[in-house]
Amino acid sequence: MQSSFIRTSFMVLGLVVAFVFVPLSGLLPEAAAQGVEESVTGHVEFVNRNNPANIVLVRYSVNAIRHRDGSVSGEVQGERRNEAGHLISHGHGTVTCFTISPVIGGFKALIGGTVDRNEPPLNPLFTDFRLTVIDHGQGSNDPPDIASPIIVGTFGTAQQHCNGGFSPVMFSLDQGNIQIRPSGL
Repeated sequence: MQSSFIRTSFMVLGLVVAFVFVPLSGLLPEAAAQGVEESVTGHVEFVNRNNPANIVLVRYSVNAIRHRDGSVSGEVQGERRNEAGHLISHGHGTVTCFTISPVIGGFKALIGGTVDRNEPPLNPLFTDFRLTVIDHGQGSNDPPDIASPIIVGTFGTAQQHCNGGFSPVMFSLDQGNIQIRPSGL
Protein backbone atom coordinates (compact mmCIF):
# COMPACT_ATOMS: atom_id res chain seq x y z
CA MET A 1 0.00 0.00 0.00
CA GLN A 2 2.82 2.40 0.87
CA SER A 3 4.59 1.74 -2.46
CA SER A 4 1.31 2.41 -4.30
CA PHE A 5 0.98 5.74 -2.47
CA ILE A 6 4.58 6.68 -3.32
CA ARG A 7 4.10 5.67 -6.97
CA THR A 8 0.90 7.77 -7.18
CA SER A 9 2.64 10.74 -5.52
CA PHE A 10 5.47 10.63 -8.06
CA MET A 11 2.97 10.43 -10.94
CA VAL A 12 1.09 13.46 -9.62
CA LEU A 13 4.36 15.34 -9.12
CA GLY A 14 5.39 14.44 -12.69
CA LEU A 15 2.09 15.79 -14.07
CA VAL A 16 2.48 19.00 -12.09
CA VAL A 17 5.97 19.49 -13.52
CA ALA A 18 4.68 18.76 -17.03
CA PHE A 19 1.76 21.19 -16.77
CA VAL A 20 3.74 23.97 -15.11
CA PHE A 21 7.27 23.96 -16.48
CA VAL A 22 6.77 22.68 -20.01
CA PRO A 23 4.25 25.39 -21.07
CA LEU A 24 6.30 28.10 -19.37
CA SER A 25 9.49 27.00 -21.06
CA GLY A 26 7.67 27.18 -24.40
CA LEU A 27 6.50 30.74 -23.76
CA LEU A 28 9.81 32.17 -22.63
CA PRO A 29 11.60 31.82 -25.99
CA GLU A 30 8.55 33.27 -27.80
CA ALA A 31 8.45 36.36 -25.54
CA ALA A 32 12.21 36.78 -25.83
CA ALA A 33 12.02 36.52 -29.61
CA GLN A 34 9.48 39.35 -29.71
CA GLY A 35 11.90 41.52 -27.75
CA VAL A 36 9.23 43.59 -26.00
CA GLU A 37 10.77 45.95 -23.46
CA GLU A 38 7.63 47.93 -22.52
CA SER A 39 4.14 48.46 -23.89
CA VAL A 40 0.89 50.40 -23.77
CA THR A 41 -2.28 48.67 -24.95
CA GLY A 42 -5.99 49.13 -24.57
CA HIS A 43 -9.28 50.60 -25.63
CA VAL A 44 -10.71 53.98 -24.61
CA GLU A 45 -14.30 55.27 -24.60
CA PHE A 46 -15.47 58.49 -22.97
CA VAL A 47 -17.77 61.43 -23.62
CA ASN A 48 -16.11 64.82 -24.06
CA ARG A 49 -18.55 67.35 -22.57
CA ASN A 50 -16.12 70.29 -22.48
CA ASN A 51 -18.19 72.16 -25.07
CA PRO A 52 -21.94 71.72 -24.30
CA ALA A 53 -22.77 72.76 -27.88
CA ASN A 54 -20.54 69.98 -29.24
CA ILE A 55 -20.68 66.84 -27.06
CA VAL A 56 -18.51 64.12 -28.60
CA LEU A 57 -18.12 60.38 -27.94
CA VAL A 58 -14.43 59.51 -28.27
CA ARG A 59 -13.33 55.91 -28.98
CA TYR A 60 -9.90 54.59 -29.79
CA SER A 61 -7.66 51.57 -29.44
CA VAL A 62 -3.94 51.87 -28.92
CA ASN A 63 -1.00 49.48 -29.15
CA ALA A 64 2.48 50.89 -28.55
CA ILE A 65 5.54 48.68 -28.10
CA ARG A 66 9.16 49.54 -27.35
CA HIS A 67 11.40 46.68 -28.45
CA ARG A 68 14.63 45.67 -26.74
CA ASP A 69 16.64 47.35 -29.52
CA GLY A 70 14.95 50.70 -28.67
CA SER A 71 12.71 50.81 -31.74
CA VAL A 72 9.01 51.65 -31.37
CA SER A 73 6.06 50.15 -33.21
CA GLY A 74 2.31 50.27 -32.85
CA GLU A 75 -0.93 51.78 -34.05
CA VAL A 76 -3.86 53.89 -32.96
CA GLN A 77 -7.30 53.63 -34.52
CA GLY A 78 -10.12 55.89 -33.42
CA GLU A 79 -13.37 57.63 -34.10
CA ARG A 80 -15.48 60.51 -32.87
CA ARG A 81 -19.30 60.53 -32.88
CA ASN A 82 -21.77 63.29 -32.07
CA GLU A 83 -24.39 63.07 -29.33
CA ALA A 84 -26.87 61.44 -31.75
CA GLY A 85 -24.31 58.74 -32.60
CA HIS A 86 -23.43 59.98 -36.10
CA LEU A 87 -19.82 59.54 -37.18
CA ILE A 88 -17.87 62.83 -37.17
CA SER A 89 -14.43 61.48 -38.07
CA HIS A 90 -12.31 58.36 -37.92
CA GLY A 91 -8.69 57.63 -38.57
CA HIS A 92 -5.58 55.56 -38.11
CA GLY A 93 -2.04 56.40 -37.09
CA THR A 94 1.33 54.73 -36.65
CA VAL A 95 3.02 55.15 -33.26
CA THR A 96 6.51 56.68 -33.56
CA CYS A 97 7.29 57.49 -29.93
CA PHE A 98 6.07 57.05 -26.36
CA THR A 99 7.27 57.58 -22.82
CA ILE A 100 6.07 55.98 -19.61
CA SER A 101 6.32 57.54 -16.17
CA PRO A 102 4.93 56.68 -12.74
CA VAL A 103 2.04 58.72 -11.35
CA ILE A 104 0.12 58.39 -8.10
CA GLY A 105 -1.80 55.12 -8.33
CA GLY A 106 -0.35 53.91 -11.62
CA PHE A 107 1.51 54.84 -14.77
CA LYS A 108 1.13 57.53 -17.45
CA ALA A 109 2.03 57.13 -21.12
CA LEU A 110 2.58 59.98 -23.58
CA ILE A 111 2.12 58.59 -27.10
CA GLY A 112 2.77 60.24 -30.46
CA GLY A 113 2.83 59.27 -34.09
CA THR A 114 1.99 59.96 -37.70
CA VAL A 115 -1.54 60.15 -39.11
CA ASP A 116 -1.93 57.53 -41.89
CA ARG A 117 -5.63 57.92 -42.71
CA ASN A 118 -8.34 60.31 -41.58
CA GLU A 119 -11.90 60.82 -42.82
CA PRO A 120 -12.81 63.50 -43.54
CA PRO A 121 -9.31 64.34 -44.77
CA LEU A 122 -7.27 66.74 -42.66
CA ASN A 123 -5.32 69.72 -43.86
CA PRO A 124 -1.98 68.26 -45.15
CA LEU A 125 -0.12 70.28 -42.51
CA PHE A 126 -1.73 68.18 -39.75
CA THR A 127 0.39 65.07 -39.93
CA ASP A 128 1.10 64.14 -36.29
CA PHE A 129 -1.11 62.87 -33.50
CA ARG A 130 -0.65 62.74 -29.75
CA LEU A 131 -2.54 61.27 -26.82
CA THR A 132 -2.06 60.59 -23.13
CA VAL A 133 -3.37 57.67 -21.08
CA ILE A 134 -3.15 56.78 -17.39
CA ASP A 135 -3.45 53.20 -16.12
CA HIS A 136 -4.77 53.02 -12.55
CA GLY A 137 -4.45 49.23 -12.33
CA GLN A 138 -6.55 46.23 -13.21
CA GLY A 139 -8.40 45.56 -9.94
CA SER A 140 -12.13 45.99 -9.47
CA ASN A 141 -11.46 48.48 -6.64
CA ASP A 142 -9.06 50.60 -8.72
CA PRO A 143 -10.32 53.96 -10.04
CA PRO A 144 -11.12 54.14 -13.77
CA ASP A 145 -8.28 54.70 -16.19
CA ILE A 146 -7.94 58.19 -17.69
CA ALA A 147 -7.31 59.30 -21.29
CA SER A 148 -7.08 62.35 -23.50
CA PRO A 149 -8.73 62.71 -26.88
CA ILE A 150 -6.47 62.11 -29.88
CA ILE A 151 -5.04 65.51 -30.77
CA VAL A 152 -3.89 66.05 -34.36
CA GLY A 153 -1.17 68.62 -34.97
CA THR A 154 1.60 69.75 -37.24
CA PHE A 155 4.77 67.83 -38.02
CA GLY A 156 7.00 67.54 -34.94
CA THR A 157 4.27 67.78 -32.31
CA ALA A 158 4.28 64.00 -31.72
CA GLN A 159 7.90 63.98 -30.58
CA GLN A 160 7.40 67.17 -28.54
CA HIS A 161 4.53 65.43 -26.75
CA CYS A 162 6.57 62.30 -26.06
CA ASN A 163 9.25 64.54 -24.60
CA GLY A 164 6.67 65.94 -22.15
CA GLY A 165 5.75 69.14 -24.00
CA PHE A 166 1.92 69.08 -23.78
CA SER A 167 -0.64 68.69 -20.98
CA PRO A 168 -3.94 67.64 -22.57
CA VAL A 169 -7.40 67.62 -21.00
CA MET A 170 -8.05 64.16 -19.52
CA PHE A 171 -11.28 62.18 -19.06
CA SER A 172 -12.20 59.14 -16.94
CA LEU A 173 -13.07 56.17 -19.13
CA ASP A 174 -16.73 55.25 -19.39
CA GLN A 175 -15.69 51.95 -20.99
CA GLY A 176 -12.41 50.32 -21.86
CA ASN A 177 -9.15 49.59 -20.13
CA ILE A 178 -5.54 50.67 -20.51
CA GLN A 179 -2.59 48.47 -19.60
CA ILE A 180 0.79 50.11 -19.28
CA ARG A 181 3.74 47.79 -18.80
CA PRO A 182 6.93 49.72 -18.06
CA SER A 183 10.32 48.10 -18.57
CA GLY A 184 11.27 45.61 -15.89
CA LEU A 185 7.72 44.34 -15.33
